[in-house]
Amino acid sequence: GAGGMGSLSPTSLDPADWATLRASAHAVLDASLDKLEAASEGRVWTPVPDDLKEALRAPVPPEDGLAHGELCERLLALLPYGAGNTHPRFFGWVHGSGSPGGV
Repeated sequence: GAGGMGSLSPTSLDPADWATLRASAHAVLDASLDKLEAASEGRVWTPVPDDLKEALRAPVPPEDGLAHGELCERLLALLPYGAGNTHPRFFGWVHGSGSPGGV
């Protein structure tokens, strides 16, 4: 379920524990900023490892969502495998939208 920050009321989207949400949001932001700060180090693009690809092929999350901690873990696991466009040696490529209008 979507637990991890306390239960939600059926009439509110606010977390039951704002301090936990704030700490988690800061941790994910810090990891993202660390990735940007180190953008010039290492490879321009890193392929996604097979085990992570397989995990991404798993069934969609349950209807009531993922636990907050699990969602954050999944997001952080993807950080090293971005499109490369934050690296100073990134030359560029075009990402299509997958629709006829994007071709």
